[in-house]
Amino acid sequence: MTVSVVIPTYNRPERLSQVLDAIFASEVDVGGQVEVIVVDDGSSPRSENVVSSKSPPERFTLRYV
Repeated sequence: MTVSVVIPTYNRPERLSQVLDAIFASEVDVGGQVEVIVVDDGSSPRSENVVSSKSPPERFTLRYV
């Protein structure tokens, strides 16, 4: 089973980094993969830099839209 977590963001790179760190540190067992999708609504500076700087643990995948 795959669980998807969608995070909308706009001009909050520091907060986005904290949220991603908290999700990746979670110990909730979903019985499969966790897909984290960050949806940026045109932030300036773009949140893509925050997302690309993260190395998710093995059971997580991270996408930027």
